[in-house]
Amino acid sequence: MTGMPKNDASPSSLPLVYDVTGKFFTKPWLSLGLSVGNNRDVYWGDDLEIWLTPSIDFHWLRKSSFTAYSGISYTIPMNGNWKGMLSGEWYQGFEYTPIGITFGHSLFGLAELGFGPRYFPLRLGIGYRF
Repeated sequence: MTGMPKNDASPSSLPLVYDVTGKFFTKPWLSLGLSVGNNRDVYWGDDLEIWLTPSIDFHWLRKSSFTAYSGISYTIPMNGNWKGMLSGEWYQGFEYTPIGITFGHSLFGLAELGFGPRYFPLRLGIGYRF
């Protein structure tokens, strides 16, 4: 039945979102990135969505333990759910991050304000620098 919760999940369940991102700094202020991730809303029982997201970030403040940046990326669904994409259930498109920050050294936290298919309006996470 459409519009009904599945999996006996509570209304407070959040979508499960995971991604792995690699960034390559071409200049101290510019990085090119690539993310592979997935999304599944356990409350509504949505299908697992897998995406590939190339990105460009402009690092306007870069210190040893703190970075502030802005960026743009483009999310592409990879699991062939083009029918869902066309019906509005899932779509590809540009993402804009007006501000993102990282804090920490090798193990770091991140927070991004963003608009696009993967997240809106806030994304929080942890990362590791090699």
